[in-house]
Amino acid sequence: YLYWEVEHARRKDCMFGLKASHGQAAMLVRSGAIPHFFNDVNWVVIHREDILAQAISLSIAHQTKQWSSNIKVRKSEARFDFMDIETRLEELSSAKTALRAFCTEQGINPYHINYEELEVDPKTTTKKLARHLGAGEVAFDESRINLQRQRNAQNDEFKERFLEEYQGPTLTGRNAINGLALPSK
Repeated sequence: YLYWEVEHARRKDCMFGLKASHGQAAMLVRSGAIPHFFNDVNWVVIHREDILAQAISLSIAHQTKQWSSNIKVRKSEARFDFMDIETRLEELSSAKTALRAFCTEQGINPYHINYEELEVDPKTTTKKLARHLGAGEVAFDESRINLQRQRNAQNDEFKERFLEEYQGPTLTGRNAINGLALPSK
């Protein structure tokens, strides 16, 4: 695949981008694909400040199988699942730590994009990235953005319920396992 990309899909007037998890990026480094196929890599990390909101979005997407707004029909409706959200929150936290460790081990100083800023102002965020990558000033056609925000009132409800259960007087989730209760609001 990478050989085909290098030979057929890359053009001199374009930049090739690849989305990868820290595990996939580590595999590309261990296999030698970086630097063999890609010797001048600019690392970009998109991070989300509100990882609870991200965990809730993942929980909903996993249940409905609607991973993007381009998928028009939900396979099922999402239901609130405290343990699923908590597990996803822990997985996201672990992934964030693993990514930091990978970057440190490899001597990578990535360019950081804040997801919330990208969502609010994709034009400015994209233009800043283009300048960082050495592309200078680039045209930005907002009509080409075809994804819509999927977060809705259900996400807000799930977040409120999660925080209530996590901080509430009853022991739930990981707190029940550890025998701990966090202080109420």
